[in-house]
Amino acid sequence: MSEKYVSKEHIIEYDANLQQLASSFRCGNSFIDNFLGSPIALDPGIGKTYVWLDRSESCIIGFYNITTGSIEEIKEGKIYKIGGAVHINEFAINTDYQKLLYDKQRKLYVSDVLLYDCIERIEYYRHKYLGFTFVTLSSTKEGYNLYCRNDFEKMDEDMQIPVLEDKEYECIPMYLPLDIEK
Repeated sequence: MSEKYVSKEHIIEYDANLQQLASSFRCGNSFIDNFLGSPIALDPGIGKTYVWLDRSESCIIGFYNITTGSIEEIKEGKIYKIGGAVHINEFAINTDYQKLLYDKQRKLYVSDVLLYDCIERIEYYRHKYLGFTFVTLSSTKEGYNLYCRNDFEKMDEDMQIPVLEDKEYECIPMYLPLDIEK
């Protein structure tokens, strides 16, 4: 295993030099657009942000922000941690690239490619540095089908992400179990 995760696409860690590009990023959700343009996207205490740049490096195709987390289960009124997780705080595709097929033959969308990179990076961190069992996220209604077609599941009623920050945006808590064989 290499010493550093290398993306198959031009997906790199977001830094202050890329903030000017963030000002023109639009995904259709102002909350997510504002995240990328704010200092919080650079704050390692919140998570790490990664951006997919076009070939000319003049446009952000999409981005994601990941951090640590867990899943809790509620049994008989008590809360139990059932596994560590990496939480996808934010995930977005520029409106110019939404619903755009990346590979027509495989029916693979640009959004799938960015999500694959995110999951591969998470798996790399899992095998190299941390132990955890799940990937969690809070999906918007618009992103729900993307996550479902990529094996994420809606949280059961007795499960929760400890601090669900997106409640006011009607997000759907979801998870991907990493150790389940298909």
